[in-house]
Amino acid sequence: MLTKDEEKFLLQFPSDKIVKIQPYDPKTTEIGQQIINEVHGVLPGTEVIMIGSAAARIAGQNDIDVYALAPQTEQPELLPALKGLYGEPSHVGKNFYEWNFKREGFEVEFYLSEVDHSMSRQLKVTEMMTTDQKIAKDFESIKWQYNGKPYRDYHRAKYEFYHKILED
Repeated sequence: MLTKDEEKFLLQFPSDKIVKIQPYDPKTTEIGQQIINEVHGVLPGTEVIMIGSAAARIAGQNDIDVYALAPQTEQPELLPALKGLYGEPSHVGKNFYEWNFKREGFEVEFYLSEVDHSMSRQLKVTEMMTTDQKIAKDFESIKWQYNGKPYRDYHRAKYEFYHKILED
C-alpha cells in the first residue's frame, strides 16, 4: 500500500506519459561516475552517490540519477560550486536543488539534497539492489512488465516493490 505522499506524487505525472524501458547500457554507470568525480573535484568532502538502474546495472530508462547529499543548512554554501559545473538549477524544492541535463545523449537528473525519509528509503533500495542480484533482477523484471505502459502505473509498481523489499 502506498503512502499519501506517494499517491500525491504519482498525480504529478501526465496521464499520457508512457515509460520506455531499455536494456542496461554500461555507459550510464560510467557517466554517473564521471559526474560523481566532477562534484568531488569541486566539493571533495561531499557525499555523492548514484542511484537507480544505472547504479544497480539493470534495464531502465537509461537515465542517470546522481545525488550530492548535504543538510539543508549547508546547501547554500555548496550551491556556487555546483552552479559552476551545471549552471542554474532547473527546480528548487524545500530541501533540494535539481538539475536536468543531457550527457552523451543520456538524461541526467542531478540533485543537491538532504537525506529525508524518502531519500533514506531510496538509498536503502539502491544498496539492496547493488548488493543482492536477486532483488536487482526482480526489480528489472517489473520494469520490463511496464515497458510501453503509463508512467504512473510503472511508478506505482516501483513504490510497491520498494515497500515489499523494505517490508514496510
